[in-house]
Amino acid sequence: MTSEEIVNYYVDRLILQYRQKPKARATIAAFVREVVAGCLHLRLHDAFDIETAAGKQLDTLAKYIGLTRTFISGELNQEYFGFADYDPKKEQNPNGFRDYSSEFINSKGIWLQYGFDLDTTALLDDVDFRVLLKLKILSNTTDTTLPGMMAAVRQMFDSAVTLEDHKNMTLTYTVNASVITLPRSVLEKTLPRPAGVGITVKIVRSRFSFWRYSYNNYNPKKPNPHPYNTGFRRYAGNLTGGQFTTYQGYDG
Repeated sequence: MTSEEIVNYYVDRLILQYRQKPKARATIAAFVREVVAGCLHLRLHDAFDIETAAGKQLDTLAKYIGLTRTFISGELNQEYFGFADYDPKKEQNPNGFRDYSSEFINSKGIWLQYGFDLDTTALLDDVDFRVLLKLKILSNTTDTTLPGMMAAVRQMFDSAVTLEDHKNMTLTYTVNASVITLPRSVLEKTLPRPAGVGITVKIVRSRFSFWRYSYNNYNPKKPNPHPYNTGFRRYAGNLTGGQFTTYQGYDG
């Protein structure tokens, strides 16, 4: 209900002898408007809907969820010394060592030291930040059993994220980069996992399907729940267009 609908509802609750009195109706309307305050409580609720919140609203949600918009990007913005490529057609490192014919020493370059890349941070935009908040909510609420994590990931991201258990205290998440564009470093820290279990994040950037097994409850009447999985040919069926995954098929 809108604020005016709420006001009219209570004004119409006046007893019969006052219901048509302008002053009585105006008095009740004034009281109700003061209490309702333009449905501010409802607008406040809607403002922090994770699907529609933006900017500072997402930052406020992040405080309760336990995240910030800042992450370690790993990008090296400083000019470092480096060797030039033997092929002159390729882009060269402008901060190489001093040339024997040069009168000037390169003073811009520095030596890369351990931990330099850890100091480089970046900010997530609203789209990626919203996905990160959802992942953190999932991580905070899942029971960290394999069925529980698989169900939670499937409910939140459908087939964009799949999970594989290697039965050796390690898990592999496969992430569709066309749906989730978060950096791998962020995903590795946020995706749910049981205590003491290591995870690997594989980011699929190919638009092709890969040959692999699907899931154990096979039903030919249901569509393939994993769009990047293409099964092998059946005896009575035709071969469909899949490919074997290669090193270039994954980002890492």
